[in-house]
Amino acid sequence: MYSCPEAERVQPDQENGPARDAITRMLHRLIPSQERLWSEAKKQVSFKSGYLILDDSTQDKLYRTKIELVTYHWSGKHKKVAPGINLLTLLWTDGALSSLLGHGPKQSS
Repeated sequence: MYSCPEAERVQPDQENGPARDAITRMLHRLIPSQERLWSEAKKQVSFKSGYLILDDSTQDKLYRTKIELVTYHWSGKHKKVAPGINLLTLLWTDGALSSLLGHGPKQSS
């Protein structure tokens, strides 16, 4: 998860760059969607260099009652199958800049 101070930190050095509160206002104003995220991210992504990083993390829900997105996944932390929400994050980086390309819960098959 990125924070507004982190977003401010990774901006290229420029005169009159975006302020932290400008980024916060933009995030609150936008309706989240993968298409909207990609339209912003593709301006920063180089298709000829950099790395794509795919992270799948499970948020433990050991004491859940009924939560729609909870399914069973292998947990390295618990060394067994455990209930949780599996989250996928796709990130592009060239080592200096990073851009979030997609995120969300993994859909059950």
